[in-house]
Parts: sequence; C-alpha cells; structure tokens
Amino acid sequence: MSSNTRRAARQRKLIYCGLLVGLFITTIVVRGVVALPGDRGNQNARPWSIQAQSDKLELNEMSQGDVELTGAAVRLLLTGSRGFCVCALWMSANEKQKMQEWNELELTVRSITKLQPRFVTPWLFQSWNLAYNVSVEMDRLNDKYFYISRGISLLAEGESIIHNNPDMRYSLASYYQSKFTTSDQKTTLRCLFQLSCIPRDARDYRTLMRGGQVDLVAFRAFCEKNPQLVRRLREAAIKPGKRADGTDLPSIYLAQSPMDVVNFLKENEVLPNRFRDDAPGMFEDRLQQFPVVPPPFYRTAGEELNPNQAIGDGNSSAVRASRVWFRYANEVIPKPNPEPSWPDKNYRDPERIRRLPSRPTLIIFRQGPMRAQSYIAEQLQQDGWLDDSSWIVDDQRDANDRWFREDVRVKPSANSLAEWTLAHQMWYDHGRDNGLNLTPAERLAYRRRAEIYARHRGFNVDADAMPTLRPEELNDKVLADSIKANQILHMYNVNRSQTNYDFFLYQSEFEKDPRAIEARKMFAEAENLWRKRNQVRDAIALYEKVLGTQQAPGLWGQLLLNRNVAAVSEKLADSLAEETLNQQINYLRLVRDLNQKELRQGTLAIFDIARLASPAVSPYYVGMSDLLLQERLLPALQSVEAIWPPGPYDGVDPKGRPWISEAIVERVRINSGINRTAAKPQPQPQSAPTD
Repeated sequence: MSSNTRRAARQRKLIYCGLLVGLFITTIVVRGVVALPGDRGNQNARPWSIQAQSDKLELNEMSQGDVELTGAAVRLLLTGSRGFCVCALWMSANEKQKMQEWNELELTVRSITKLQPRFVTPWLFQSWNLAYNVSVEMDRLNDKYFYISRGISLLAEGESIIHNNPDMRYSLASYYQSKFTTSDQKTTLRCLFQLSCIPRDARDYRTLMRGGQVDLVAFRAFCEKNPQLVRRLREAAIKPGKRADGTDLPSIYLAQSPMDVVNFLKENEVLPNRFRDDAPGMFEDRLQQFPVVPPPFYRTAGEELNPNQAIGDGNSSAVRASRVWFRYANEVIPKPNPEPSWPDKNYRDPERIRRLPSRPTLIIFRQGPMRAQSYIAEQLQQDGWLDDSSWIVDDQRDANDRWFREDVRVKPSANSLAEWTLAHQMWYDHGRDNGLNLTPAERLAYRRRAEIYARHRGFNVDADAMPTLRPEELNDKVLADSIKANQILHMYNVNRSQTNYDFFLYQSEFEKDPRAIEARKMFAEAENLWRKRNQVRDAIALYEKVLGTQQAPGLWGQLLLNRNVAAVSEKLADSLAEETLNQQINYLRLVRDLNQKELRQGTLAIFDIARLASPAVSPYYVGMSDLLLQERLLPALQSVEAIWPPGPYDGVDPKGRPWISEAIVERVRINSGINRTAAKPQPQPQSAPTD
C-alpha cells in the first residue's frame, strides 16, 4: 500500500515537472526568445510572439532609446523606493539652486535623469533650468556660456535615450535660436560659439605672438581663415544703455586692436568644444561635443552640420545648429499635407515613428527650419556680409586705427545674398507642401465647391467657422465634398494667419534682389563715412543718392515701388517703411547738424564783420557785444534744436500712397527717443498722382 502511495506521488511529481518544463518551453517560445524549427534563426519570424510585439510597439528598453548601464543598475536596486528618491532629489535640486551651489546642482540633476530616463519632463525642465535660470546667475560671460552648453548637452543626452520625441528635438533647436539670437549678450555668445567650433591648436593665442607683440603675418592668416569671428569682434557694436538724461552711451567694441583679439582668445582658451583634450584634432563622441548636433539623417552630404566633420567659419553659427535640430524634429511628426486640413488629434503612425508634438501648433512646428534659415541670412546681413564682396579690414579707418599697413581684403565664408536665396526657396517649398501658397485659381475652385454647403446652411463662406455639422450631411457626397472645401479654406486662412507666411516668403524674395543688396551696401558705406571718418558731406551725398528725393526716388524708393510690397504683405510693408524712416532720420540728422554748425559759424562771422566795420565804436560796447555773444547767443544756438528739413519719404509716393504711416512714425519716434518733429513727415505739395 505504501509502495502504491509512493508510486502515485512520484508520478504526480513527474507530471508536475513535465508541466513546468512544458510551460517554460511554451513561455520562451511565446516570448520569442528561441526560434522554432523552420525559422532559420530569425527570432522575430513569428509575429504573434511577445518579443515581436514589443519590438513593433517599441515597448522594450532597447527600442525606446539608448540604454545607460549605471542608471539601469541603480533603478533595479532601488525597486519600489525609486519614487521616493526622485522626489527627494527634486527637492534637493531646488534647494541647491537657491543656495547657488551650481556644481552640486548639476550632479543632482544628472541623478534625477538617471532615475527617470524615459520620462520627458525631467529632461526638458532641468535642461531649461540650466540653460536659462542658472546661466543668468553667472557674472562672467564664460560661465554663462558654460551652463548654456550644459543645458543643451543635457537635453541632447535625453533625446538620445528617448527616441523619436519631437518636443525634445524642437526644444533643442529653440535653445540654440533664443540664447544666441535674442539674448542681451548675443554678440559675445556668438563669438564664443564660433571658438567652440575651432580646434584648440587653430585658435591658440600663442601662435599669434612673437617677441611679446602680435605677429601680423600670422594674425592676417587667422583673419582670412575666420573672417566672421574677427569682423564681429571688431565691428559689432554693443550698446551698454542710456545715460541719466536719456541719451545713448557710446557703443562698445570687443576688439579695437589685434592685441584685443589675442586677449579674447587667451581669456576664452578653455571652453566647451567639439574636440578631445588629449588629441585636439580629433572629435569627441557626439554627445560630448559642443555644439551638439544630431546624427546624420539627411541625404546630401554637407547640407547640414555633421558631428563627424569640421565646422568652418561660414557654418559656425548657432542658428545653423538650430536649423538642423528643427529639421531633425520634423522627421518624427506627421508628413505635411499640400491640402490644408484639420489636425487629426487621434493621429497614430503605423510605423510608430511619427507622432504629434505637444507644442507648438503643428503648422508652426513645421516652419522651424525655414525660420532658422531666415535668421542665418539676417545675421549675415547685420554683420555686413551682403554678397561675395571682400571685407577690407581697415576700411574707412584712419592711421591710428588701422591694423595693417596695406589694405587687407578678406573673402567672405558666407553671405546673405546666397542665404536669402536659399531661404526663399525653403519658404516656397514649405508653402507648397503645406498648402500655404494656393494660387488664385485654386482658391476660386475651392470657393465654388464651398458655396454649395454655404447656400445649403445659409452662412458666409468667409465666416470664421461653419455651423455644427449634421450626421446626414456627411452621407451626401456633394455636401461632404463642399464641407471639405469649406474646411480647406478655413484652415488655409488660419494657417497663414498663425505663421505670417506672407511676410517671411516675400521678405526673402525682397532681400534676395541684388538691388536691395546694393542699396544696403550704400547705406552701410554712408554710415561708415559718417561714424568712422566724420566725412559728413560725403555721407549726405551718398544718402541722397540711395534715398533720392520726393520727386525722384532713389534706388531704395524705386525698389519699394517696383516690388509693391504693400500689395503682398502689410507686415512686410510696415517693416520696410520703419527701416526707411530710420535711414531717413540718419540722413536728416546729418543735414540738420550740418545746418546748425553752419548757422553758428555764420553768426560768428556776422559779429566779426560788425566789429571790423565799426573801429570807432567804444571798446566798452565791443566788450559788451563779445559778452552777449559768448554768454547768450552761442549757448542758445547750441541748445536750440535746428529745424528738421523735409525728407524724401515724407508725404505720399508717386502713386498717391503714403510712404510712411502715422503709426510707424509714432513707433519710430518712441524707439529712437527723439521729438515728434524729428520723425513726423511734414505735408508737402504733391503733383497729381500718376499710375
């Protein structure tokens, strides 16, 4: 009996063991850990396996992004206490920031991201905190630049861990664009950014010195290799603010001599860069570089910044890094639709690569690369690189202010004409791909289709919104097609309004015109004659040549008339009108000051003639006359503002339209800090308008 019991128990154990082995084999097969016979070693050949499903849905850690071994081990050891530790670290980070313990703060932030590597918020918040909040607390600009780079690098590390996240990529592009384009200290920050792109041995200040003085031969070679950096150091004016009386303080320039350039290189010898410390000519790993850029994803080599290639002077711009991140972000959002449509809030990509961003609006998100390209062209234009003309290093400089004895001409590494041309093409393609530049014929065709439903429901096609749709209307093919046409027209107007598409498209079209480049070169030359050489009469003559007169507009006026910008973009017309008024004010200021100087000299001459013509006059009266001149009349002439002469763009243009509106006059007057008569166009008699 006992043997039967033992035999039955043994059989049960064998059955249980067999079941366990069977279940184990079943689980590893279902999980896809091992391949079945006939799969030829492909573990993912069975689409029903858990491994295949997790790969398809991107649920395993490898498919979600790069795996960091140390962080994974720490998370495994903490088990259920990870949430408590994260909360404690967040509180600790806030306290360290209040106490300005920056090194400890950075370590704490790194710990938070290691414990929450798949959670987007810590990466976004802490990177923004370092790049914006912490950086502004720094007194030294070098330290500010360090924490800006730390914030950007932190977010780039997070982006490599969390794959295909459009918000992280877009934020990286925004950091580059805002910190180096709209920051108060953008001029110096842009110079530091360019230094980060140059190998350390190529910017070693010691190679520019010989015998305690600057080696002009080596310095000239440095200028020719880094023209944008050197020109910005020398010519970019930094405005420190205003005096107590409201007048502007003198502008500051980073470098007024070759030694200032050498000192700038010396002071910023150590800063975040792209190269290894032990081998200055070799690149660091992508995420260890600054500026950090995405891995190559584009088709044509050289069209964007590459982490494995050198960044020359013409490409060492933060907005170029911004552009490549914007493009990289557009790779993981829904593809553009050439027919404007309502955004699908329930969008799901079958390949699970593309997803909707949380911010901003999808159409604004898509125009990031084009906006960055416009910034590239604008910066080159502001820096004086208008076309392929060479920069004369000592142009309009006197003997005491020259760097070289001879005229040194430096070829540009990039210019705004080429960049504006590319910007116009990018904006045009963007409008075509997203239905922003429908032709009049296309809009008319949509309108005719839309009017069918509008007549059916009794509303205006141009109204902001349609009435609530009825379910039975969608079953009618004719009405459904008309409803779709209404939606297309509505989204067309909404998208164009949100993006200011007309302004950016026609701005790039205007700026790429060689005549606009020539006019801006003349404006820049006139300002150089005025500010650098004090050749007021020559500057006035050049202003008159480019501005012209009310009866005969110069090159600038002809360009405005021919382009007819008011007809295509009201915002662009206002922007150009404001620029026109600023140039006119510069011209009239010179004319006014010259007239005031001549008036003062004429007054002195009259008194001298009166004294010479009256030799018999008592010395007492002569002394009284001199006293009146010195104490009353001359100070009055100094303090009384001369009358502003009429400008070439006061009144209306030859077609009867105002050159400059009253609202723009008022805005420029406030921004310039001058009285109303200095900027307000005076009414002038005009001939009958002709078309």
